[in-house]
Amino acid sequence: MRGIRLDRMLSLSLLGHLLKIGHQPGIPILMYHSVCNTTGARHPYFETNTSVATFERHLQFLHDQEYATAYLSDLLGVLQSGGTARKLVVITFDDAFRNFYTQAFPLLSRYGFKATVFVPSRLVGNQTSILGPEPLMTWDEIREVSRHGVAVGSHSESHSDLYRADLRTLEHEVKFSKTAIEDSIGRAVGSFAYPFAFPEHDKDFCRRYSSLLEESGYDHGVTTVIGRASRSHSRFILPRLPINSHDDLALLAAKLKGDYDWLHAPQCAYKALKARFRVSKHRSNQVSTEEVRAR
Repeated sequence: MRGIRLDRMLSLSLLGHLLKIGHQPGIPILMYHSVCNTTGARHPYFETNTSVATFERHLQFLHDQEYATAYLSDLLGVLQSGGTARKLVVITFDDAFRNFYTQAFPLLSRYGFKATVFVPSRLVGNQTSILGPEPLMTWDEIREVSRHGVAVGSHSESHSDLYRADLRTLEHEVKFSKTAIEDSIGRAVGSFAYPFAFPEHDKDFCRRYSSLLEESGYDHGVTTVIGRASRSHSRFILPRLPINSHDDLALLAAKLKGDYDWLHAPQCAYKALKARFRVSKHRSNQVSTEEVRAR
């Protein structure tokens, strides 16, 4: 039932506000992907495209509500100093689609807003990719936006599912992408955005992943975990708020205020159950195979 937005209904209700009580104050990190005028047929919760008109309305709203934009590199200092009462927001873009250069960047510049774009280094310049039919920015375009104030981070090398990768592949995706981007833009890369759903339920992976980012020279990392960033979060596993064309100004305001943070608990529970089901299914398949071999 594509039209039902339970997440929106609850976030805009009193429940969304009540569930926020007792949580640490935080700073919203907005997660955009593609800025274009097409949307998919999937449920609005899973949409990743934001129309140009909607994106501009979001920027106008942030401007009218007197939000200041910050880089991720500024975020940790603000959180540690307890400055979360300020109207501060971080704007990020995953995948480095070319429409960031043609659509989003001019609007961000018009409003004087800071932003960070996360680049899958091996896919740069591709006209089509595993991310879809939209072309990605070229290195020349990435260098241009970098010169004009856009922070550039890594989104791995090939945008693969790092949770399913072996250790050698994981290390390569994290380390090589940083080196490739730094060599191409001539600037240090301190941010990493985890591709795919982040497996926060696996604490061992979280520790290995955080250690790898630190060893590789990253200062911080963002994920698809839902919520606003607070002092309680690891600097390498910062949550974000997904934004798309279906986010009207009421829902955007709720996300900025923390009334959407309640969704983190069911999101985490779903990931844990899904992982447990996958393990159970794998074990069941192993048993079936062994039974067949024993016959």
